[in-house]
Amino acid sequence: MSTFGIENANVWARLSNLAAFGVGVDVGLFTTDVEWLSRGIDPDKLGLLQMGPGLRENTPDGELVELPFHDDLLIDLHVRRTARLLRIPPGEMVDDPEVVVEGTFDDEHPSEWVDELFREMRGLLAVAPSGWDDSFGSLAGWMDTWRVGVVGVARRMTSEGVGIV
Repeated sequence: MSTFGIENANVWARLSNLAAFGVGVDVGLFTTDVEWLSRGIDPDKLGLLQMGPGLRENTPDGELVELPFHDDLLIDLHVRRTARLLRIPPGEMVDDPEVVVEGTFDDEHPSEWVDELFREMRGLLAVAPSGWDDSFGSLAGWMDTWRVGVVGVARRMTSEGVGIV
């Protein structure tokens, strides 16, 4: 049974208007764990915060939780209709960075979303389990299992200047 169309699929989505949630960034990416697991990467070991328990346990009354920042993971948008996460050591420039995971979109990245990523130079990363079963109980129960954190944005240098696409 496929709920939300994510049963064992490498699903990617753009996130926007996140400032209202107090996460410190306004845009980001959502992905299921399918590609991560197929590449031998356990999302539970990425150092991301588990949304449900992590937020409840780490949020004092009235304060926002600080999400972990991973400066070695960077969102890369230079391939049309694709988002990739690259692993690049902080402060280094590389010709051929390691592609950790990637996903494709049916449409072009909206210019407002790209502009906001470029302005912030960081984005939220949400990784969710792909399979659905009744043990989650609800959409909220499934979302409690998501892993979230903040990652950087890869810059590209060309003869025209510096950009992210």
